[in-house]
Amino acid sequence: MTKITETCIEPYLDSFMRSFTEANYKPETIKGYRNLVRRLGLAMDEASVAPSALTPDLAEKLGRAAEPESTG
Repeated sequence: MTKITETCIEPYLDSFMRSFTEANYKPETIKGYRNLVRRLGLAMDEASVAPSALTPDLAEKLGRAAEPESTG
């Protein structure tokens, strides 16, 4: 398994996670979202998409491409 440590979204990640904490999300849920957002950030880096250029449609496209493959 590849460990993602730094992506273009790192400067925004703490604020994003704080919003989930303030909304009383469970720690396990926050951890899962952090992993998903980092996957999206990696996909953005690979596609040379800056956070300022991310649109909802592009986020969906990149997010789907970054989904782990189903093993079932």
